[in-house]
Amino acid sequence: MPDAPVLRGWVNGELYVPGKETIGILPLPEKTRQSAGITRYNPDDYSTKVQSKLKHGYLAEQQGTKFAVITVHSTEEKAHFAKFMTKPTAFALPNQSPDWREAVLNWNASADGETILYKV
Repeated sequence: MPDAPVLRGWVNGELYVPGKETIGILPLPEKTRQSAGITRYNPDDYSTKVQSKLKHGYLAEQQGTKFAVITVHSTEEKAHFAKFMTKPTAFALPNQSPDWREAVLNWNASADGETILYKV
């Protein structure tokens, strides 16, 4: 177009190959995943019906875990944590500090992806 204005400071974003980086979500390192008793993400394990019940599926996929790794946040998780604290478990050892490695393994063994999610 002969009379078109010249664009300055503009970069055509279509000329670049998209990267594979995800912003803000990092995959869980293999060593951490194994030591915390967290199952690896496998899309073949889930039917559409099962996936629709799981919470934070996209997050779990990006983290590379079966269920998302997230802080204690739901009412169910708070109740679950309170239950762990009232019984003599790794969370509540008499006259001792919690055994955090064992506590994480116990918690993650009870994760279901619907009401209880993984912790590290």
